[in-house]
Amino acid sequence: MNNFGLTRDQADVLAFLKRYHNVNGVFPTVREIAKGQIEGQQVIAERKSQGTVQDIMNGLVKRNAIEKQPGRPRAIRILD
Repeated sequence: MNNFGLTRDQADVLAFLKRYHNVNGVFPTVREIAKGQIEGQQVIAERKSQGTVQDIMNGLVKRNAIEKQPGRPRAIRILD
């Protein structure tokens, strides 16, 4: 665990969200997070299940690391 009490997977996804946003100017979709690539380079481990990514994202919301707007795939706000 680290900042916000995040698990390693949550910390990896949070770092991916920040980096993806810095490179592309938008936040990634769940599918893009599961793929784990930015500009064709593997940044985090690929996840086969989008449900796993959704669970990780929900954990980030519960730990107040991010906010999401329901029904809007790229509507994420980093809170740190």
